[in-house]
Amino acid sequence: MTVAQTSIEAFRNVQPKLGNQQLLVYRCLSRHPNGLNNKEIAEALGWDINRVTPRCKELRERGIVEFFEYRPCSFTGKNTMVWVCAFHRRKNS
Repeated sequence: MTVAQTSIEAFRNVQPKLGNQQLLVYRCLSRHPNGLNNKEIAEALGWDINRVTPRCKELRERGIVEFFEYRPCSFTGKNTMVWVCAFHRRKNS
């Protein structure tokens, strides 16, 4: 199976189990294999950060999103936690 096929398979397995806002956060992160922080996700989706943070927590609790690294935010410059889709992390390990 190619990387594209495994990504499609992972998405098909996850999609029916997610709420609409969770799915939008998941899709956003799936397009960024090096991850995004909450502020970057919020900016990409045009949302307030307070709408993103609970969705990331829900996705982490379900094992769909994982911590990736600490790095400076591209908007604030502050050191932040970066999230990545769990399947990206597994296939790159």
